[in-house]
Amino acid sequence: METLAFIVHNLPAIGERTIEHIAIVGVAVGVAILTGVPIGIAISQSQRAADTVLYLGSIVMTIPSIALPLIVGGVRVAVVINIGVTAIAAYIGAGGLGTFISRGISQTDVRQLVTGALALGLLAIAADHALLWLQRRLTPKGLRVEGL
Repeated sequence: METLAFIVHNLPAIGERTIEHIAIVGVAVGVAILTGVPIGIAISQSQRAADTVLYLGSIVMTIPSIALPLIVGGVRVAVVINIGVTAIAAYIGAGGLGTFISRGISQTDVRQLVTGALALGLLAIAADHALLWLQRRLTPKGLRVEGL
């Protein structure tokens, strides 16, 4: 019950740390997108690179249309992993939900430790479900697998 009371008492701080955490994950995923898209554009400016990409693209075209859902699946995994790994950012002063975990460890305060772990878990589950929904929406009906 002490942990539940701690959570209720610290809801504003949990909300603040959650927003920080989402921002950190957003920056990481954003940097990945911001580097990947320009690289794609850059290779389109070179005939040699374009020929190579078109050749590889021809091979990729033989892959069924499950490709976009698989890409979203990869992004989904990356986001969920980043949510967990970003907890470490608290140790360099970046904030986020890892702050509760690091303080809980350093202060031997199980309430803070459980609060951070619970909030991280819930955030990861929410992100996973949202991206799973998107993945399902992008999968053609004929290719959908029950349970995915």
